[in-house]
Amino acid sequence: MPLITGAARMRGKQSEGEPGVKRNQAWGILVAGCLAAGLFLRKPDSLLNAQFWAEEGNTFFLDAYNRGLWWTLARPTASYLNTFPRLVAGLAALLPLRAAPLVFNLAAFTMQLLPPLFLLSGRMRRWIPDRRLRVAAAAIYVLVPNSYETYVTLTNSQWHLAFCGLLLLTVDPPQGRWGKCGDLLLLLLFAFTGPFAIMVWPLALINAHRGRRGARRGWCFMLAAVTTLGATVQTLFILAGGRDAPPLPVMPTFQEMLRILSTHVALNSLLGIRGTLRVAPFLTMAVDLAGLCLLASLAAFVLVRRYRPLVSLLYLAVLTITLSFVFPTSSPRAWLWPDFAPRYYTFASLFVIYSIVLLIVQGGRLRWCGALLAAPVLCVAIPGDFAHDRRPDTHYADQLAAFQMLPAGTRYFIPLQPEGWGGFVLVKKSPLRAPSPLDAMRRLEGEPGGTLDRLATVFVNSGGREPYLQFSGWAADPSAKAPSGGVWVEIDGRLYPAVDGVERPDAELALGDPRFRRAGYYRRIPMSEVGWGPHQFSLIILTHDRAGYYRLAPRTFTWSLSGIQQEP
Repeated sequence: MPLITGAARMRGKQSEGEPGVKRNQAWGILVAGCLAAGLFLRKPDSLLNAQFWAEEGNTFFLDAYNRGLWWTLARPTASYLNTFPRLVAGLAALLPLRAAPLVFNLAAFTMQLLPPLFLLSGRMRRWIPDRRLRVAAAAIYVLVPNSYETYVTLTNSQWHLAFCGLLLLTVDPPQGRWGKCGDLLLLLLFAFTGPFAIMVWPLALINAHRGRRGARRGWCFMLAAVTTLGATVQTLFILAGGRDAPPLPVMPTFQEMLRILSTHVALNSLLGIRGTLRVAPFLTMAVDLAGLCLLASLAAFVLVRRYRPLVSLLYLAVLTITLSFVFPTSSPRAWLWPDFAPRYYTFASLFVIYSIVLLIVQGGRLRWCGALLAAPVLCVAIPGDFAHDRRPDTHYADQLAAFQMLPAGTRYFIPLQPEGWGGFVLVKKSPLRAPSPLDAMRRLEGEPGGTLDRLATVFVNSGGREPYLQFSGWAADPSAKAPSGGVWVEIDGRLYPAVDGVERPDAELALGDPRFRRAGYYRRIPMSEVGWGPHQFSLIILTHDRAGYYRLAPRTFTWSLSGIQQEP
């Protein structure tokens, strides 16, 4: 951990031979372990059942899988470079497919753990002298509400990199060559991952100006140079790519803007997303104004105190929110929902909670105000949002097992988290694997009642294209407490994914709708792949707990140029 190595060496030189040094090191390791455990417990499935999230699958991994690392490294995403996810995707593409989501999540986990370790280190002594407050600051970063989108997701790791970049411009330089090399490497990753280097660039210039006459002059100018380089490159990519602003009708009104700021910054920070969703029907204009007054008061307190780290964080929060409205990726009015895209308000939530801590510590007679504000954060927001994000299981392991059964060249659709993101299509490169992935599972006898709405809709359409067979319908497991784990079409013992993302990109495995516990299937298979003549068709439904599967009784079909004949 190069981030804390320099501070550790400095302390070691000052107190060499003292038994307290080893005690402090053991204490630091213990607290770091607790922070890592808290990060894991908030979303244990990120490591125990790793799956692709959004752009991780359909952009980063898919590009690396098809084109390799070097082609994708300089390829922009949303008009800017995303170097860190590209590097991780290039590594994951070299490993077995089963390990790819885990590699992504381990990298995201490590990156999210860096800011708390940074806050915990001795390099923060100038701004947080009390070691207990450093522990509290690190714990807040791990437990902060209104942040589920940035939790252990490689796609949104740029937000944690941005916070690290902000800290690097604030704290004292490390002692030793390796510590400085680690800081510069981290700053390079930050500068070339996402657009935040452009936002932080003025702070880097201010930092270089402040340190121009001190012992830190060379280090401050080096940080400013790296940030300037990244900001310049990212600006050139953005200008070359261009991003169109949405039409005016989708922009929120002034009253809606007040509701969005009050909800996502004030209420989501104090009550958490769950708490805000509960009180959302009772919100009024008076509540919105009260929330905005609270935010203004906290900002004024921080500015009066001139507490530099929080002033920088306030600047980054305001700029991020402003740019999210100027260059939105979707309709800004969607932020009227408290749980929509909270990543844009991550810095704002951190600022609110850290400002409350500063109010308690340095507020004088106003400490009781800070204590009153801290109560809902500790009692409502953090407990409510600790396990807020329970994402649907896409059963990546099961999908991959079926993918391994397919012949080389077959296109396979793999669903993504979160819901509504569809999935991406992989082309099988390796040859067919002989054993079926279902052989190691228990086959359940019989067929559950109401398994199918209809077996399949099968037809041949030769209108100007190659004839194909189409299977579609709904499968359900009424005895399950959750939707079925997967649906596959089986023809002559060969498994095909139940959803084809090539001809119909909007089709996806329906993992939701717990009222009916069903999953949709849709598949088109070219006749050249199946061949003419008699074949056996069946449908396989994997149970939700992966303990077994139902194989519907096979039906024999004969396909010929004259049409389709079904044999009972």
